[in-house]
Amino acid sequence: MDEAETIDAVGTADEAEAIDTVGTTEEAGAGESIIRTTEAHTPKIRNRVRIFDILRGLALLSMATWHCIFDLINLYGMKIPWFYEFPTQVLWGQITVYCFILVSGACLNLGRKTARRGLVVFGCALLISLVTYLAMPEMFINFGILHMFGCCMLLAALLKPLLKKIPWGVGLAVCLALYLLLYLVPHGSIGILNYPLVDLPRELYSTSFLFPIGLPGPSYHSGDYYPIIPWVFLFFAGYFVFRPLKRIKLFTATKPGKNPIEFLGRYSLIAYMAHQPLILLVLMLLSFAGVL
Repeated sequence: MDEAETIDAVGTADEAEAIDTVGTTEEAGAGESIIRTTEAHTPKIRNRVRIFDILRGLALLSMATWHCIFDLINLYGMKIPWFYEFPTQVLWGQITVYCFILVSGACLNLGRKTARRGLVVFGCALLISLVTYLAMPEMFINFGILHMFGCCMLLAALLKPLLKKIPWGVGLAVCLALYLLLYLVPHGSIGILNYPLVDLPRELYSTSFLFPIGLPGPSYHSGDYYPIIPWVFLFFAGYFVFRPLKRIKLFTATKPGKNPIEFLGRYSLIAYMAHQPLILLVLMLLSFAGVL
């Protein structure tokens, strides 16, 4: 981000030379929105776009609750029929995912170390792959949501100079259109969301190594699958939609809040990595105690 954009984004200074901006850390949809403003001869002040922390914190709570119910059903045999029914799966699951992805894309406007953050997130994704492969091979995750986030951030690092030149309205419209049209590519079709219009050649899905871009082979399986296509377009939609919002007070950087939701959103990558082991531990203890 150049200096002029930095001032517009944080709304805290009138002169470029008075500001030192340190990038945004976006994780799994996760990430952080940290902006440090440094006035001459004064201590650094760590400001944050608080609405992003709040949204990430709420999304993390929603996701943790979803995974807890999933584990109760699949590991402890609890009967919760409404969990797999409409609109639970569509509204609850997808809204949580959309929140993470759009916020992650929006935070691209605030940071400069996008490639480094992408490598960190992708490294965490590889760790999840290793753990699930060793501990739960039937639920092995080889390209889940963190893999997708890491790849999107690395792509953003390469494309950011080009993205800055695209008017936000054009970029947003194109990204949303491509997301809607390509949503079914991992399932072999082009259409509008879940409504297929044209089947793609099966030859595109005959290999075993194109699953990261959304072309899984016939025997491909992953416990969690978020390929680059179509999700990269929703990620970049978040980048474009933030541009007209960044001048609104709600989206400017201020002193971070102290409530638990914001705290959770501030450290969302750590929370994401830790939530499932903690849930499994608590459920195991409840099972030993005879509660489950």
